[in-house]
Amino acid sequence: MDEKKISKEKIDNFFREYKEKTPIILMIYMIFSLSLYLLIWIFLTNKELEKIIEEDAPNSKRATIILFILPISLAIIIHFLNIFFITEISKKLIYSFSILAWSFVIFLSLQYIYMIFVILLELSLKVQVLLGIYFYTLDILVLS
Repeated sequence: MDEKKISKEKIDNFFREYKEKTPIILMIYMIFSLSLYLLIWIFLTNKELEKIIEEDAPNSKRATIILFILPISLAIIIHFLNIFFITEISKKLIYSFSILAWSFVIFLSLQYIYMIFVILLELSLKVQVLLGIYFYTLDILVLS
């Protein structure tokens, strides 16, 4: 038998170079990748809805502003406020402002996601009704 043997030196080198990852870092990676996936899914769903129903579809530019530009600009503003205002009272005001601003961003995001799900639900119900009518007429034609 021609088996490859791994030497003890290679195994020791592997474990010497191996960096153990903490569960917290892995959770941060998971949250980041899922949120990025959600943003892309919402944007692409908006584009498809704009093609299907022009009058009731949410604007994809609005989704970009609410879900991407607004949180990034808010994070930058809060960061610079923390750098330039170093007194204790201003830190408390910045902390209160950041809680209020982030809750507003989260509210807008959830409202927008809810609106998309309602539109998708209405579309799926319309498709189900149309399919039901189609199969009902098909049954009548076959039975007669």
